[in-house]
Amino acid sequence: MNSRGIALVLALTLAGVSPRPAAAEPAMTLDETLREARRANAVLPVARLDAERTTAAVDEAKGRRLPSVAFDGDVHTGFPGRYASSDARAQLVAQVPLYDGGRLRAGVASSVAAADDARAGYHQAELDLDRRVRSLFAAVLAVEQELAFRRAGIERLLSYRSLVEVRRAGGQGVAADLSKTQLRLGQGEADVADAERRRDELKLELNELMGRTPDAELALAPLAPPETPIASSLAEPWLSAPEVAQADAAARAASANATAIRADRLPQISLLADAGAEPVWGRSKLALLNTGEGWGGELVLSVNLPLWDAGVYRSRLSQGALAEKAAVARVSVAKRGARLAWQRAVVGLRSLFQEVTARAHTVDTARDSYLQTESLYRGGVGTALDVLDAYDGWIAASQAHAEAVLRYRLADAELIRWGTP
Repeated sequence: MNSRGIALVLALTLAGVSPRPAAAEPAMTLDETLREARRANAVLPVARLDAERTTAAVDEAKGRRLPSVAFDGDVHTGFPGRYASSDARAQLVAQVPLYDGGRLRAGVASSVAAADDARAGYHQAELDLDRRVRSLFAAVLAVEQELAFRRAGIERLLSYRSLVEVRRAGGQGVAADLSKTQLRLGQGEADVADAERRRDELKLELNELMGRTPDAELALAPLAPPETPIASSLAEPWLSAPEVAQADAAARAASANATAIRADRLPQISLLADAGAEPVWGRSKLALLNTGEGWGGELVLSVNLPLWDAGVYRSRLSQGALAEKAAVARVSVAKRGARLAWQRAVVGLRSLFQEVTARAHTVDTARDSYLQTESLYRGGVGTALDVLDAYDGWIAASQAHAEAVLRYRLADAELIRWGTP
C-alpha cells in the first residue's frame, strides 16, 4: 500500500469508520474455466497457426495447376565484338501445364490431407486442454472436500480432547487416552497441511493453463453431484476422435504420394508462350546470345519422358506402396485405440457411479458410528481406543469417497475427450 492509501486508512480509523475489506474473487464455474483456458492458453495458438499455414498451402497446390505469367528479361554485352554482341531481352512468358500424369492433382490431394491433419491436430489440442482443465478442476475440488472433512474431524477431536482433559483434571487415569488423542491431532494437522500443499500446486497449474499468473487467487464453484451415466457402449462417437482423423489424413497423403511417384513414369507436357523484344546493338552480330532480334513471340511445347534411371523409379514406387499400406493400417490402429478409450470410460463411469453412491452411504454410517462412540465415552461407556478407531474409520471412509468422486470426474473427462466430434 502506498502513502496515500495508508493516509486514507488512518483517516477512516480516526473518524470511526472501518475500511471495507477487498471483495473476494467470485468462484469460477467449470464452463468459465474452460472458456478462459481456450482463450488464453499458450499451446493452442501454435496448433491454430499450423492449421492456418497448411490451409494456405492448399491454395498454392491448386495454383500450380493453372497457367502462370511472368516477366523475364536480361541484358548482355561483351568484347571484342566478334566474340560477343550486345543484346537484351524483355518478354512476358506464360506457361500452361498440359499433362503431368496426375502429379499436380496428387499435390493438391496431399496438401488437402496435410490441412485436414493440422486441423485435427488443433482439435486434439483443444480436447486435451479441456480434459486437463476438467481433471485439475475436479482434483482441486476433491482436495477441498478432503480439507473440509479433515478440519471437521480435527474440531471433533479437539472437543473430545477437552473431555479427556476434564477427566484427567478430575483424577482419572486417562493420560494414555490424552496422549493417543494428541497423536491423532498431530497426524490430522499434518494431513491438512499436506492437502493444502497439493491444492495450491493444482491451482498453480490450473492458473497457468488459463494464462493467468500461477499464484493468482482462484476460487472454484462446486460441481453437480455425480449422475447416472447414460452413455451407451454401443455408440460410436469415437470415430470422430482427432486421432482417427489424423490417421485418415495421413493415409490420404500417402496415397497421393504414391500417385505422384507413378506420375514420374508418364510424360510431362507443358506449353510455354512468350512475347517481347530481343534487340541487338553494336558493330557485330556474329555472336548472338539470344535467338532472335527485334519484336516477336514464340511457342514452345515441352515434352519429357523418362526412359531409364537404374531402378530408382522401381525403388521409389515400392517405398510409396509400402508407406500407403502402413498408413492404412495405422487408421485401423487409431480407431481401435479410440474405441477402447471410449468404452473404458463408459464402463468406468457405470461402476464408479455405483461406488460413489455406496461410499456416500458408508461416510454417513462411519460419521454416525463415531458420534455414537464418542457419546458413549462421554457417558462413561467405552474406551478411548474405541473412539479413535471410530474416528479413523470416519476419516478413511470420507477419504475413499472423495477419491471415488475424483475418479468418476476423471472418467467423465475421458468420456468427453473421446466422445466430442
